[in-house]
Amino acid sequence: MGYTLITAPAAEPLSLADAKAHLRVDFTADDGEITDLIAQCRAAIETWTRRKMIAQTWERSFAGFPLRDADPIELDLPPVASITSISYVDEDGATQTFAAEKYILEAGWEPGRIHLAYEQEWPATRAVANAVTVRFVTGRADAAAVKEKDGDLIAALKLLLAHWYQNAAGVNVGNIVNEMPLGVRALLDPYRNY
Repeated sequence: MGYTLITAPAAEPLSLADAKAHLRVDFTADDGEITDLIAQCRAAIETWTRRKMIAQTWERSFAGFPLRDADPIELDLPPVASITSISYVDEDGATQTFAAEKYILEAGWEPGRIHLAYEQEWPATRAVANAVTVRFVTGRADAAAVKEKDGDLIAALKLLLAHWYQNAAGVNVGNIVNEMPLGVRALLDPYRNY
């Protein structure tokens, strides 16, 4: 039972131009480094919060469907935007696709929940590892949506970016060493998905 990244984000939630403006960098020599740092900061924030900032496709595997038809499948990498597919290994060992009209995504919840549609049942599966696989899209559609709905995450990304850009050395001699700047944690903690 685990998560697998299928398609990484096509863009970052912070543009290079916005990052350079925040860093007050007006030269191009560090553009590659800043671009890399944006992606690294986003990944660090996503790891800390266990939520995805920008649209990306993931798969989660389960040993089987929920035991009771009333129980949902939970996807704890919010915000879940859509379900691409649900596949499963049937009792005969064949891989099947669970029809989209048989389930409903309750995307407003954290975690995202997949419920059965009216008068549907979870199918029986073979007792094998990863018998059920859910492929889904999580994260906001674009940078504007991240800024609108999760503005504090952008603020945290900018703070972390500035910290990492200005403190490139692995060790900061003569100062108190912190795991993550306090302002970043203060912005991220309300978004943290436990």
